[in-house]
Amino acid sequence: MTTPAAGAASNKAAGAASTRKAAPFNRVVLFVLLSVGVVSAVAFAFLTAYAPALDAAHNRGGHALSRAGTGFSAIVDLATASGTPTRLSHDDRPGDAGLLVLTPEAGTSPAQVDRLVRARDGEPTLIIVPKWETSPNPIRPTWIETHGLVAAPDAPLSTVAPGVGVTTRAARRGERLIAPGIAGVDTFPAPAVLQRLDPAAGLDAIVTAADGSVVLGWQTKHNIFILADPDLLDNAGMRDLAAARIAIALLRDLGAAKDGGLVFDVTLNGFGGGRDLLRLMLEPPFLGLTLALVAVAGLAVWQAAIRFGTPAAPGRAIAFGSAALIDNIAAVIATAKREGAIAPRYAALAGATVAAHRHAPTGLTDRERAAWLDRVGTTPRFSVLAHDATLVDTPAAALASARALHRWQMEAVHDR
Repeated sequence: MTTPAAGAASNKAAGAASTRKAAPFNRVVLFVLLSVGVVSAVAFAFLTAYAPALDAAHNRGGHALSRAGTGFSAIVDLATASGTPTRLSHDDRPGDAGLLVLTPEAGTSPAQVDRLVRARDGEPTLIIVPKWETSPNPIRPTWIETHGLVAAPDAPLSTVAPGVGVTTRAARRGERLIAPGIAGVDTFPAPAVLQRLDPAAGLDAIVTAADGSVVLGWQTKHNIFILADPDLLDNAGMRDLAAARIAIALLRDLGAAKDGGLVFDVTLNGFGGGRDLLRLMLEPPFLGLTLALVAVAGLAVWQAAIRFGTPAAPGRAIAFGSAALIDNIAAVIATAKREGAIAPRYAALAGATVAAHRHAPTGLTDRERAAWLDRVGTTPRFSVLAHDATLVDTPAAALASARALHRWQMEAVHDR
């Protein structure tokens, strides 16, 4: 025998089981899936914005981001540590503050170099001529392999400094470069393979070799400095502390000590040249706005996910009953703007109804029936109401005509 308490417990358990069976998804699983989706979307946006900065090419090549022997990341770090304001330029409009350092490669377009120099409007610019032909190491992609000297190191200079040639020779044992115009530097060791400028290129010599050839020259026309041998400033040359000090003194003397410090361009090497919308969103000053928008979106999702009470069941699209049918018909007439056309028809229907109820003679025309209804009806007469119905042109006039006809019909059949 089943007791009432046992029956109630059984019904409750059955209801709970049916509720669990009715739920198609587990809330914990949905929360985990949503969290994974949000984290994945954020990671995708971040990696898309900073993919160029995470590329292994940053660690090789002859540019200011490279940590390879032919790169210049060491001089960037040394200049920053020595107190010289230093920054990297990812913009093809670097501005006119400080000493702009260009590190073109052998295949760099001369027009790109010329455009950056002319954008400086006479402010000092240092162009470091390429020297070594390199390629990525197939085993370690962040390393490089050197294949000798570049074929045409002076190619990037053909527009901004036409006529400037570049030659290479082996340095003599113990050969030193001469820099009398640089404060604190008189001479310093020459690289094993010395790359130099054509001495007849119309440049003012700043650093020269023992044979008088120009290693660092100054072109007064555009206020540009041309360094023929990048080994004086690249990472391989910064292995020696004395060479690093000379390099910092050299850059300061060329104009880095002025307001603006050093600006290393990397657009010539394929890193930058424009503004990325995602990076602007993820960096100050727009980072605060991005976080605020994310917070607002999170609050909106939280508000939409929480429901208070049992949700109300949706009603029928079309309700039952004659009243709903009449309302729908009226809505269709109003939507089609046919009130003016329906009023005369309603008048004819009201007249036919009263004529049938009062047993009007058969075979009457519309005019004869209207005259007959005028005699049996009340004031106002039916013919007047029917004529007014033909003049309806607005919804309000149609409603007034229908009310008058309905009142006349009720009084004509004595049905109040």
